[in-house]
Amino acid sequence: TYMDSIKIEQRINHKNLFNKAVEDGKISLTETKSFGGFEVGQEVIVKNGYDIEVGPFEILGFDDEYKMFLDWDCYWYTISTERVVKVV
Repeated sequence: TYMDSIKIEQRINHKNLFNKAVEDGKISLTETKSFGGFEVGQEVIVKNGYDIEVGPFEILGFDDEYKMFLDWDCYWYTISTERVVKVV
């Protein structure tokens, strides 16, 4: 559908912006590609600040505290693994 195509396009753009920020040194990643049963590239459902399940979002990487970066509109913001509800 039209809305699905918009979501896919937005996700591609978020991922590109994330990769550019990493390349420019604005976002620091660990070398670790997995942590606590989660891996870069996996899709997960998370609970947002209002305790509502949202997603799926792809895991793009982990910071030095092993919080994850997700492919969503706040790609620069990390989220703790405790907020992950399930893996898709």
